[in-house]
Amino acid sequence: MANRKSSFTQADVSRAIKGAQACGLPITRTLIEPNGTIIIHHDSSGESDNLTPFQKWKAEQDARAAKGH
Repeated sequence: MANRKSSFTQADVSRAIKGAQACGLPITRTLIEPNGTIIIHHDSSGESDNLTPFQKWKAEQDARAAKGH
């Protein structure tokens, strides 16, 4: 059986994860389908509401860095 070219790259996965994190989503799991579809599961239990002021500031700084500001 010949090797097939992958339908996604590491950069694709990295971009998807960084985008979700920039939106403030706490990622719990990432799945990649055989056809290259990237599925990101996040925790929507509201844990982000329980962050300390420092954690909120740090998350904001990380989001800005991911956007290139």
